[in-house]
Amino acid sequence: MSAIEDKTRQETMKCMASHHIPSTYEEAIGLTHMQLGCQAQNTFDKAHTRQRSTSDIYVSDLSVWKHQIAQLLPAQLACP
Repeated sequence: MSAIEDKTRQETMKCMASHHIPSTYEEAIGLTHMQLGCQAQNTFDKAHTRQRSTSDIYVSDLSVWKHQIAQLLPAQLACP
């Protein structure tokens, strides 16, 4: 039993030693990329919502366009 445990321990240590350990610089880059990815996704979501809202207004009845645009425009301009 001891030989199996020793072999398993050695294989585990060899596996752990073979994995790349990122430096703190790489970790900082990863965090920055993650934050930029979140910002890009949020920007896309906002743009998609605005496009859908505009499309909904366009295909709606002409008589309600002015009312819908009056509601939508201030909300869009308020978003950064």
